[in-house]
Amino acid sequence: MEVRLLNNITNNQHNNAALRTARNNPLPADLQARNTDGFDRSRTWRGSDAHDPRAVASLINQSNRQTEAFRQMVERLLMNQSNASRVANGDLMIEIDEATRLQAQRDIADDGYFGVEQTAGRILAFAEAFAGDDPERLAVMRDAVLRGFEAARVAWGGRNGELPDISHRTLDAVMSGFDRLMGITPEVE
Repeated sequence: MEVRLLNNITNNQHNNAALRTARNNPLPADLQARNTDGFDRSRTWRGSDAHDPRAVASLINQSNRQTEAFRQMVERLLMNQSNASRVANGDLMIEIDEATRLQAQRDIADDGYFGVEQTAGRILAFAEAFAGDDPERLAVMRDAVLRGFEAARVAWGGRNGELPDISHRTLDAVMSGFDRLMGITPEVE
């Protein structure tokens, strides 16, 4: 598992470097070998490096930071979606002007920025970017989505709180997307 994680992180780093070059926006010379997180990307990994406990621990910590950042992003997306839904539906204790309410309705519409499809698409795109084609890493990202949803639910209304229906439909769409990415076929009843 640790070696696979190491390979996945290294591959993602190489892909990120290629994307920067492809965009014709390379990092400054002093940062080309060392990214802003301090991880030395110029180092090549040989067989003995994969067994260096410090190197493996560093990669695991980097992976955990990415996963936590992803979970927080999911939480923020769902909170923003919930806010837009409540504004659109007039479910707030404050008065909202008509233009704001109409914009919120457009935002949560099927083709809106906070609609189910676009929000689920953003979450899945980030998950794929973090996980690559590693099924174990996709499972970690899937779990992070569930934890992000729960954190948004608790933040919105405490332990007994509920997010609006649109957020539940978004979670369902994201889970279906993970099933597709992971090659899981739904059971037919």
